[in-house]
Amino acid sequence: MTTTDGATPAKTTGPVRARGALQSGHRVHTGCLYPRLLAVSPTAPVGVATGHKRPDTRGWAGDESVGPGTRASGRGRERMDVEVCNERTEPMSTGTRPPDRNLALELMRVTEAGALAAARAIGRDDVDLADRLAVEAVRQTLSALPIDGVVVVGEGEERAHERFYLGERLGVAEEPRMDVAVDAIDGTSLVAAGALGAICTVALAPRNTLYRTHAAYMERIVVGAAAAGAIDIARPVEDNLRAVAQRLGKPIGELQVVMLDRPRHADLQRQVRAAGAALKLISEGDVAAAVMAALPEQNDVDVLLGAGGAPEATITACAVLCLHGDMQARLWFRDQEQRTASQERGDDPERVFGASDLCRGGDDVYMTMTGITDGELLRGVRYAPPSAITQSLVMRSATGTAQRIEATHDLERLAESVGVSLEPL
Repeated sequence: MTTTDGATPAKTTGPVRARGALQSGHRVHTGCLYPRLLAVSPTAPVGVATGHKRPDTRGWAGDESVGPGTRASGRGRERMDVEVCNERTEPMSTGTRPPDRNLALELMRVTEAGALAAARAIGRDDVDLADRLAVEAVRQTLSALPIDGVVVVGEGEERAHERFYLGERLGVAEEPRMDVAVDAIDGTSLVAAGALGAICTVALAPRNTLYRTHAAYMERIVVGAAAAGAIDIARPVEDNLRAVAQRLGKPIGELQVVMLDRPRHADLQRQVRAAGAALKLISEGDVAAAVMAALPEQNDVDVLLGAGGAPEATITACAVLCLHGDMQARLWFRDQEQRTASQERGDDPERVFGASDLCRGGDDVYMTMTGITDGELLRGVRYAPPSAITQSLVMRSATGTAQRIEATHDLERLAESVGVSLEPL
């Protein structure tokens, strides 16, 4: 099916479409579009207190101060005062009513722009260039979204042009008030090397619902809906794999497990192989691998295991909620010193998180990812001058729908709309 979106001028209130809507024709491979507007979903305003403190980024976004930030607009990024919230004074979105529109379809414009920009650096052995190009394009398009967004899962606490910092304000509207989780490139070194599997991904959830921590890593186990309820991260690896295999109706020898190829996983790799399951090691891109495990369709991944970045765990939880899969995670530390420091900040090293603990957005979670380089989940950017073709996965928790959407972009017109160059270098 081919759809053409009409562009609507941005306003400071009310729904608008992301810029660049006229530059792309989209073919939907699975699922369906949701053009009919539904009843407005409640959002979660933040309790306001005076003062501007440096953000304590432990825990959920609304449970601590967001700290000072900036709002990016069509006229450039403007410094602004950000509300400081030390306790919730109004409830978060309950998820009991359907959202007013599928924000994931608007969010797709963001990841498309990020992927197209990052593709300019494919194979150039320059991770900084790839990151800078992707972040600039994602920031420009996020800034035009009809949301009041705050980055709560980003790439650091300090302001920097080449990354998204915690507390950064994005969007042109006052409602809906959303947490933003962004990974402009999941697999930066893959882009630099021209290797497979790099994606651009962004997720939205109602304000105060995304979990964040100072801890660098979280270990996790992710499965699809068919194996939901069968996993327990506190149990031995073999017990989990046998339980998942039984749910999937296959012998454990046919079970496909994926994990990052890291020295910290040496023992975990031995346990998986000893249990009899097949093991696939990847150099980067565990968000895409987790989505493959959570998707209900047949693919080469049944289970994701291992420790990866804590921000990526929260982004993964958004996808798992949208796909109605299952996930468990807990903090992971390199040594006792890291563990002690985390405990002193108030973290519980033994706590087991489910997907709905890391993302409490209920039915108002939206996530998109667009392929940068070819991978098992998505095709990468393909050039057909003067155009380029992208493939995206669009997910929404309210319906559990996952749509693969292929789009053809007029690079010159889209670049003019986004405000960044998208032509190959």
